[in-house]
Amino acid sequence: MRSEYRRVLEKSGVRVLDIYRRKDRDSIRFSYRGRVYVVDLKGFYDSVKPEELLSTLLSQVESK
Repeated sequence: MRSEYRRVLEKSGVRVLDIYRRKDRDSIRFSYRGRVYVVDLKGFYDSVKPEELLSTLLSQVESK
């Protein structure tokens, strides 16, 4: 993961554990507030801005 993405995510308390790159999308396993989540993205993480990625991950956390 690029440092710019990691910096934005970690500043908000999101710690990326793994990124699974598939043929057409990424899955990100991350920890947030003591829990571990896995989010399937609709594309690749580096095709959006770091702030958009953060918003996507946190919106998935809030919906669970």
